[in-house]
Amino acid sequence: LKEALGTGQAVVVSGLTSPDGLACDWLGKKLYWTDSETNRIEVANLDGTSRKVLVWMDLDQPRAIALHPGQRYMYWTDWGEEPRIERAGMDGSSRKVLVNENIHWPNGLTIDLVEEKLYWADAKLSFIHRANLDGSAREPVVEGTLTHPFALTLSKETLYWTDWQTRSIHACNKHSGDKTREILSGIYSPMDIQVLEPYRQPYIITPCSNNNGGCSHLCLLSPVQPFYSCACPTGVQLKADGKTCKPGRISVHINNN
Repeated sequence: LKEALGTGQAVVVSGLTSPDGLACDWLGKKLYWTDSETNRIEVANLDGTSRKVLVWMDLDQPRAIALHPGQRYMYWTDWGEEPRIERAGMDGSSRKVLVNENIHWPNGLTIDLVEEKLYWADAKLSFIHRANLDGSAREPVVEGTLTHPFALTLSKETLYWTDWQTRSIHACNKHSGDKTREILSGIYSPMDIQVLEPYRQPYIITPCSNNNGGCSHLCLLSPVQPFYSCACPTGVQLKADGKTCKPGRISVHINNN
């Protein structure tokens, strides 16, 4: 018997201040999210256990986050004093700024896994741009006609985004930016938007697939060999073996007030 839509809700992660971006690692079974008040990027298991702060230095207003588990990278936008798009390994390593010019309020972010492209929407500069996954070969997709785009996603040849000013969902062709259209209106405050399709979540074997990579707690994908690292919940130390977490408080609640 299937549950009715919207029932069976459970709190997975509590104690958040302003969680702006959320992404699921469908290979490693992890949740990643940004918090623009605590200025952190965090990760946890899908049930909220083993919660860990991954990135906390040099974050101002992190907003959107997108994952590429096949290449073991995460990408995020920051609309703070120095707006930018960054990427790092999904274990927080190898951090790099990809875009920091001609960028102001980078709200929406999504990855085209098939064509290996990064798409983002800028609410201040009113455009959607794309680039290679290393930030190179940047080019416009839609310019001048956008009002206040917030979240961005795609399905095959079509981009979809929410807009705070028109209070609606829009779409266009991902290559040319044409066939721009409003597909749903009358939404009070449209926030995130996601497309869930098998081709958006291709399955591959990862170093964390077998026995959790030998990690006692978090097995996080990494772009550098051995292409994963074991990690512990915030407040718990990793033993010298690089695999096992020391006994300690597993659940850590941080209150900034």
